[in-house]
Amino acid sequence: NVSLFNLQLMLDRLQNTLSVHAAKLAFCIQNESFTYFDLERRAAKIAAYLELEPPKSLFVALITQDTLDTYASILAIWSRGLAYVPLSPAYPKDRNMDILAQVETDLVLCSDDSEEIKIDQNLARVVLTKDLLEVENRLEFKAVTEKDILCILFTSGSTGVPKGVPFTKRNIESTMAAFFDLGFKLSSKDKVLQMFEMTFDMSLFSFLMPWYIGAGIYTVPQGGLKYLKALKVMINAEITFAAIVPSTLTFLKPYFKEIHLPEMRYLMLGGEMFMEKIARSFYDCIPNALMYNGYGPCETTIWCAGYSLNRNFDQNKSFKGGLAIGEMWSSTTAIIVDEKNEEVRDGIEGELCLSGENAMIGYWKNADRNEKVFFTKETKDEKVRFYKSGDRAFKDKEGTYFITGRADHQYKIRGQKVELGELESIVKEQFDLEKVYALVNKNEKEVLEIYLTVEKCDFTVEEIMSYTKSKLPPYTVPKQIFVMEKFPLTLSGKIDRNALLKNILNG
Repeated sequence: NVSLFNLQLMLDRLQNTLSVHAAKLAFCIQNESFTYFDLERRAAKIAAYLELEPPKSLFVALITQDTLDTYASILAIWSRGLAYVPLSPAYPKDRNMDILAQVETDLVLCSDDSEEIKIDQNLARVVLTKDLLEVENRLEFKAVTEKDILCILFTSGSTGVPKGVPFTKRNIESTMAAFFDLGFKLSSKDKVLQMFEMTFDMSLFSFLMPWYIGAGIYTVPQGGLKYLKALKVMINAEITFAAIVPSTLTFLKPYFKEIHLPEMRYLMLGGEMFMEKIARSFYDCIPNALMYNGYGPCETTIWCAGYSLNRNFDQNKSFKGGLAIGEMWSSTTAIIVDEKNEEVRDGIEGELCLSGENAMIGYWKNADRNEKVFFTKETKDEKVRFYKSGDRAFKDKEGTYFITGRADHQYKIRGQKVELGELESIVKEQFDLEKVYALVNKNEKEVLEIYLTVEKCDFTVEEIMSYTKSKLPPYTVPKQIFVMEKFPLTLSGKIDRNALLKNILNG
């Protein structure tokens, strides 16, 4: 019922789900089942605390753990007209404290104290939600405006400081309405996989979409061989809808002959380039499913385009092995421009620029970056504000979009956005080095890995590696560090990154 999702507001949908589907399974977390009634009761007690002891700003930080209280905290935060800011337990303390400073909050919610909480508790109060008293009242949502921020996700920043991407109520509603416009036949009977760490934008979709319809959500424990854990959940729970990153399939490739998921109805891929070869070989594992290649930077609120794959792979469109990203969703307007921000003709490669109600209002307190990534252009007699995605792309004559690479040194590593400049910046500053270059390369499993090259110095590779681990998320830490006597240059005198990569790979 598409009109239902277009006409009813997001928070109304959540309130409706809690009422209508109270007795239904909401979550299965580490083999423990919880109903929507359980979810509401947990959220109500957290909301009661927030009412009595609100944060000093409009933001509440949330340690993201694989627990019911983590998800209940999001509902509670939204019900009080506040926004959540996810902090991964895997992040270094410095990164978490920097994020807290940016959003100026003093309140951190945490559901499980069994692991180290990387927060300076002299500067922020950490509240264990499991210790809060139960309440009898139901969860009620305060009215919020379309422009109110409901979430800020922090991604890698080229200066070493994480960039905040705010999601407003309008952003989220626009994306969700556009998703349901696609016509996927989903209901409260569906079983949905949620395998993402909650600082990653696809996690929001993986629990919010099923919340809209009262479906069951099956989470994957964090850490370890996560792709095998995800496969186990998909098999045992008979998952019908899953959103995953393509590298999950790459890791699972040795097991394809043994994988059989007949209950799967939709498999949505996103977060990085999806190669035709791996898609073709996996389709036999999901005999009754539609495979959908989704696309969208975090800055356009998770998704903004997509391509439904045909089981007859000769009919699918691809470019140099990478599947097309298809057509823009109803939420999004796209143009492809040259270096002067002038539109190029169909078939000509340029930078993909995006606009719509799902596009972010701007990086949090980052005017310099916003000035670089946004521009206004007159299209169809109106001025439209576009976001420069950094993705190289072209559109064919039938209106199908293809991604061809990156316009900068920003990449997706296992679905997470990484700016190589962030890694380079922190190493340069700490070790007082001038020549520090990060590179990426696909390994034998076609998964991107980061390498770091540094000039000859008095520090050991072990010291530099240890420092990067203490300052950056795991997906930004280099696989190897190389000390270089000499760096290859281009004819213009710039570092030749392609030659540098060949040098280190060839020893």
